[in-house]
Amino acid sequence: MLIRFSVKNLYSFNEEAQFSMVAGKTQAHKDHIAAGFRPSDTKLLKSAVIYGANAAGKSNLAKALFLAQQVILGGMRIGAELPRLPFRLCSACSSTPSSVEFELLLDDSVYSYGFTFLASHVVEEWLIRIGPSSEKEVFRRTSDSATTAIEFGPSFLPSAKERQYFEFLARGTRPNQLFLTEAVARNVKDPYAKVFDWFANVLTVIFPHTVLNQRESLIRSDASLRSSYEEYFKSFDLGLAGLRVVETELDSLAPGMSEAMKNELRSQLGPGKAIQMINPVSNSTIIIMKKDGGELVVLRLILLHEDENSKPVEFDIQEESDGTQRLVDLIPALVQFQNAEKVFVVDELDRSLHPTLSRSFFEVFYAKSNPRSQLIATTHDLDLLDLDLLRKDEIWFIEKDKQGASRVYSLEEFKPRFDNDIRKGYLLGRFGAIPVIRKPQGLGW
Repeated sequence: MLIRFSVKNLYSFNEEAQFSMVAGKTQAHKDHIAAGFRPSDTKLLKSAVIYGANAAGKSNLAKALFLAQQVILGGMRIGAELPRLPFRLCSACSSTPSSVEFELLLDDSVYSYGFTFLASHVVEEWLIRIGPSSEKEVFRRTSDSATTAIEFGPSFLPSAKERQYFEFLARGTRPNQLFLTEAVARNVKDPYAKVFDWFANVLTVIFPHTVLNQRESLIRSDASLRSSYEEYFKSFDLGLAGLRVVETELDSLAPGMSEAMKNELRSQLGPGKAIQMINPVSNSTIIIMKKDGGELVVLRLILLHEDENSKPVEFDIQEESDGTQRLVDLIPALVQFQNAEKVFVVDELDRSLHPTLSRSFFEVFYAKSNPRSQLIATTHDLDLLDLDLLRKDEIWFIEKDKQGASRVYSLEEFKPRFDNDIRKGYLLGRFGAIPVIRKPQGLGW
């Protein structure tokens, strides 16, 4: 589970900003507290929503999470620059390292993992196990543009042989590569693998135009997922009777694809395997599958409506509304929430969705999710600003200061009464994080 995330000198964040899933003192909605912990353990929230004016930095918080995840999972090519966009409204920030830090609950242990970096190299990296009364470093790494030095905590290197191997890994880690990534690639086990696995299999960041990876292949092969889709189609009143995946000739959807590219795809794909790529003709995402005989086909997602005689009528997913397409890519999150511990960060949850659907998404999450799953969403949907739905400590705001830097804070700081109209208070500017718009008379029209 995510406990805290901190970011500094990245995108619109200048000084360190911290977002926390630690529960406050409010007693409302006790079922929003993650279950399965001892009474003495820190209580963690299952959900949070983040509000703010346009360009306040909500999406930048999601981008910072995603950037860290991609650098950890993807590694860096030799000589490649780390993907960094420092805070630009500060003359010294371009030469000052950026930093990200995660505090995670993995099984029953708490770990702090983070790194500071310039475009050229990782400046510092650390992994610390946090106990009830003490902290133990797993490793701490420092680098310049040419060399890397790593110190290992004695508690995690019990033998001289292991120390020798880890020192070998340290010498072989490039300045632009994270040691965590390098260690896991060399088959180093826990706690390295445990932390890496959280980024690989627990955290998912969804942006407004994110298409579910291998969507058509997943739906085609998973009967239980198709059944879940049909259940949610009815629950959300989408007017859909079902869905299926059909095969279409590649040349009919991508007539301009060269033979060289087709041959490359045939060599990459095994029989029955598929790849997601951008259609060079329409610039849209398509799934190409190689059949047993070597033929390349495109998998198309078809949604079924019913005519006046209750007969199914097929619609391509691209013919559906933006809201329906958005839900098709969000519903698998609800399914995954039920089956395992997952942390989904959804940027602009309400994009193209009716307010009642955004609210229903949270209600389904609370009703069906795994006890340790978490849903974090940025939104403008005022219907979610309701203490009958959310706790005070689940509502967060982002606003920019006079220097144009984003800051993050919780509704808990204001201590509003439970019976207060939070939506009205927010619109009146009591909590900040709202645009200040000039009256039309002052626009000079």
